[in-house]
Order: sequence, then C-alpha cells, then structure tokens
Amino acid sequence: MVPLRRVRLLTAICLAVCLGASPARAFLQYDVEANWLLDGIEVLQHPQRDTPIAIDTLDFSFGGTRCPTAGSPNFLCAHQIGRAELVGSAMTVHALTKIVRRDAVGGMLETMSTDARILMSGFTAAFPQPDRGFAAFYFGLHGTLASTPSIPPSLTVETTVNAELYAPSLHEVDCLGDECPPIVIPMTTDTGATDAWNPQVHVLMLRLFTKSRILSSPGFDGWNADSIADFGDTLALLAIQPQDENHNPIAGHFVLPDGAGPGIPLDIADTPPPTTTTTSTLPGATTSTTPPATTTTSTLPATTEVCGNCIDDDVDGLVDFEQAACCPAAGVRTFTLRRARLGAAGTGSHLSVTASVADTALADVVPGHDVFLQVRGGPSPFCARIPADHLVVKHGKTAVFVDRKQTVAGAGGITKATLRGAKSALVIHLEGPRAQLALPAAGPLELVVAFRDVAGANRCSSATPAFRKAGKKGLRAP
Repeated sequence: MVPLRRVRLLTAICLAVCLGASPARAFLQYDVEANWLLDGIEVLQHPQRDTPIAIDTLDFSFGGTRCPTAGSPNFLCAHQIGRAELVGSAMTVHALTKIVRRDAVGGMLETMSTDARILMSGFTAAFPQPDRGFAAFYFGLHGTLASTPSIPPSLTVETTVNAELYAPSLHEVDCLGDECPPIVIPMTTDTGATDAWNPQVHVLMLRLFTKSRILSSPGFDGWNADSIADFGDTLALLAIQPQDENHNPIAGHFVLPDGAGPGIPLDIADTPPPTTTTTSTLPGATTSTTPPATTTTSTLPATTEVCGNCIDDDVDGLVDFEQAACCPAAGVRTFTLRRARLGAAGTGSHLSVTASVADTALADVVPGHDVFLQVRGGPSPFCARIPADHLVVKHGKTAVFVDRKQTVAGAGGITKATLRGAKSALVIHLEGPRAQLALPAAGPLELVVAFRDVAGANRCSSATPAFRKAGKKGLRAP
C-alpha cells in the first residue's frame, strides 16, 4: 500500500505528559486524509483545520474522470468520503472507500484509504473529579465491509476498517450498532501520569480509517472485483461517563472551554442518548431513527480476546499475542533475541530490541501485516503497534518504519523499525528514544513479536530472557 504521510497533533501528548507541564491549551482539531493510487496516479488530500471537514470525491475512474457506462471493458468506478464534524455534542467521523472493477485488465495495484480524526484537549470537569477514577466512553459505529474473495496468486482483494480511541493510549472500538459497549479507561488528575487519562492535559482522539486494495497479476484479465469499506455513515463518541475508583457513575459532564474552537464551550454528555439515535447515511440514502430498546448490536463476546488492543478481554491473565487465541499453533515461530537494551528516559525508556523470527520471510508479512511488540515485566505488558501501511519496502529486501516525531498512535514511542530477510529467518529491529515503557527491574522479561494479518493468520514468536543491570539506569540482554 502507498505509505500515508500522516501529520498529527499527537506531539501535544508528549509535551503535556513527558514534560509534566501545566494543562495543555484547550483545542479542537479536525483532520481528514484521503489517499488513492489508481493506474499509477497518486492523489493525496490532507486538510487539517479548526472547522469541520468534508471530502467527497464523488464517483470517479482512471485519471479522475467520471465512471464509464456499466458494461464498459476494464470498468472502474471508485468513491471516497471523509468527514470530521460535531453532531450536537457528539464527536463524529465518517470514512468510505470503494473500488468496483468489471471485466478488468490485470497487472495493476489499486489502493485507496481514508483517515478521519477529531482531536480535543483541555477538558474541564463540571463535577468534583476524584484523584483516581475511570471514564467510560460510549460509541455508535455503523458501516459494512464487502469484498470479492481473493484468487491466489492472480488476484488479491483487501478491505479493512479500524475505529480507534486514543486517550492517552490506543483502544480499538470493536462493534457495530447504535450503542456499543463502553470502553472504560483509568482517569486521573495527575498531570504527570502516563497510565491514565487526564482530561485537562491529554489529547483525546477519535479516529476512523478505511482501506480498499486490489492487486492483480499481469496477464490475468477479464476479472471482476469489489472492495468496499462503507463507513460513510458514522463513528460517533456519544458520551463520556465519569466514574469513581469503584466504577460508580459520577453525576456530571465534561466541558471544552472557550477559545478551543468554533461553537465552544462544548458539553460532552455523561450518558448515551436515552431515546433515539439518528444516523446520516451516504448521499441518496435514507435517515434512520432506531430506539435503543430495539437496537441490535454485533460485538465480540466478553470471553473473546481482541487481538491487538492491549487489553485482557477474556480475563485469563494473558494479553493479546501472549495466548493461543491470537497466536494459533500454526503461526508460532522460534524467537531468537540477538540484542536488547533498556535505559531510563524520563517516565519511559530508551528501547532497542533486535531479534530474529525463524521460518519467516519478508514477503510473508509485508505487505498486509501490522507489527506488534509486547514487553511484560509486571501485571500489564507494554504494547506497541506499527501499522502495515507505515512499512515501506526498500529494494525488495527490507521494510522500514520511521516516525521521529512520534505521530503514529499506538506505536508506543517506537520511532524506527526495520524488517530484513535473512537465511530462513526474518530479522527485526525496533527502537525508540522515549518508549512508553516504565523501566522495569532486572530479571526475566517476556518479549513477544507478532505480525497480525487482517484474515487472522497471525505469526507470533516469544522469549523470556533475563535482563541484567547495565550502567546506573539501564538493562541489557543477553
């Protein structure tokens, strides 16, 4: 996939948290990125402003021309929507990518992605906020994924969607329905905290990302394919419910003060809408109003582990790629640690890890796989995710990730990664000068490297080397 040149305001997180400064200036920021590569033509739109954003390419074909008449040879019709707006007091983002091909000619890579975000910072609490408590985020998520099955090795069709909350770490929204089960995260008044959301300091981001991708082999002609990620309806943050340290709801709501943007002050509801939920759909479609009492939601059962959200969803003491639910036996590979260094860096760590994963080639994981690193030395692991679309292949032998300004949400402070093919193995190197990992004590640390496939065919490897002291404030292994 074409690397997306994302520019985000998440550096404000480090300025507020890493420096332990006073509360960040209140702001409200809208950010939409639309990217496509069709028939060798790349177009990138990336508005970022203080007012709501709406991108709608309408139906287009090669070179941006109108879609041809249905039935035309090598038919292509694509569409893209990205919107970031406020609907009442609900933060709302929309994203749609659609590629439709009929009687097509092979030998082309056709990729489209839309990334819509809203960022806020500087909330005040219209209630006595406890020093430690929780915040329950309520969402509505509507959309569909539709794609033609791939025909290996002649045709590859990929259709994906990611709905995410960042506050101050990454959380995935995994549901479809008017009201999703809430995401509950720790909340604090401590301006230097990195393990909990501080409403006054931390940036809160709502993100919806869709991608459609079709790759066809040269000489494979006359095929049909659809890749549609239709979330042009909505992902909305409906409410933030404050809770005390025992998860009891606290009466009150959050306000974004004057000066943060148009229409401020903004009140964020503390409970989801009690009666109906109205959703606006794609142009030409109808508007639906559904009473919550009759709403049907599609969610992952509470006993199912969600791979990649850094949460012990099934409450078995294991997180994500530490367990067979995310790492089936067929995907387990031998892990050999070559070198690991950890050093104190403020509230985090300077991290450098080099390891090899046996029986894995670069082509097995790039493109199409997110890269994960988990480090556990206590009750909860450190988790970092490098999105597949941020890995750039160099000379066909190495994939590289670079994020010096730490703008990629979920990367955990990892600023550089390389994946290099070696004899019967894949060598991976990860480093970050200020990773969001509190320096652990010397002793055994579990390291997990995983490659997450959108189809669920994950590859995982792990080891538990003993780390020994190195210098005054460092650890090393072996």
